[in-house]
Amino acid sequence: MWMKKMANYRDFLFKINFSNNVFCSNITSKDVFYKVYIGKGNNRVLIKNLFKNRWWWEILDEPNYD
Repeated sequence: MWMKKMANYRDFLFKINFSNNVFCSNITSKDVFYKVYIGKGNNRVLIKNLFKNRWWWEILDEPNYD
């Protein structure tokens, strides 16, 4: 499902760039995901829900320092 969202997002960006005569080369063909670890603390549930709404973020259960 995220592959379809990514393809739609890239298509949208291409159309916006094309309509403004801006041409960008594809830097990488690999889809990039950002990873986040949300520890215990104030508003943890709120922050976690915000990141769940953004499909390009992956929520980790344990901190990963790689």
